[in-house]
Amino acid sequence: MGNIFKEQGRLEEALRCYETAISVNGKCISARWNRSLALLQNGDYENGSREYESRLERTPSVSWQLRGIRWGKSNLRDRRICAYCEQGLGDAIQFVRYAALLRDLGAIVIVQAPSPLMSFFSTCAHNDHLVCESDPLPAYDCQIPFMSLPGLFQTRLETIPARVPYLHVDAEKVRHWRRRLVQDPGMKVGIAWQGNPHHQWDAHRSVPLSHFATLLTRKDVRLISL
Repeated sequence: MGNIFKEQGRLEEALRCYETAISVNGKCISARWNRSLALLQNGDYENGSREYESRLERTPSVSWQLRGIRWGKSNLRDRRICAYCEQGLGDAIQFVRYAALLRDLGAIVIVQAPSPLMSFFSTCAHNDHLVCESDPLPAYDCQIPFMSLPGLFQTRLETIPARVPYLHVDAEKVRHWRRRLVQDPGMKVGIAWQGNPHHQWDAHRSVPLSHFATLLTRKDVRLISL
């Protein structure tokens, strides 16, 4: 019932359902996990991020958990921490910004990244070392998944790290696409319509291209598939 309310955007009702479920069974990881999503969706980042750690109990044996000591707010001065991307590419792009906060604590930051993002992440000034997830890692003192950092830094809506831009686009690619797109007439509208088709929730976030068909009938609009 809580999940149904959450999908309808009725977050307060959803939270009451999850709290009831947890009061009946405090070990119900699914209720805690879904409660974290409802809290985050409701803008309660501090409590939602803390509860979001329940995801690690849902899949305790998954391969993305690195070996070694997990960082938990201990002193990082001159220590090597490996921060890694455990989830999708979009999440990785959003949360690599937390590398700056780790460096503020005096850490040497090793970022382990998915191969499709290696070129993009190489433009982030907050990485001391960038390593592809398929390559061997250098030695490190402790590790942390990026998605755990908002909770550890007690992030609230007003304290989201906002040193932007923290990623940059390759200048040569900018020139290439400018030369190519300048030839297209009309107003150019970029559409981001398709996520990872293999993702189990793809139907909830991708938009069929046919939904843009009406715009294609306008001669003054040029759609650019992103």
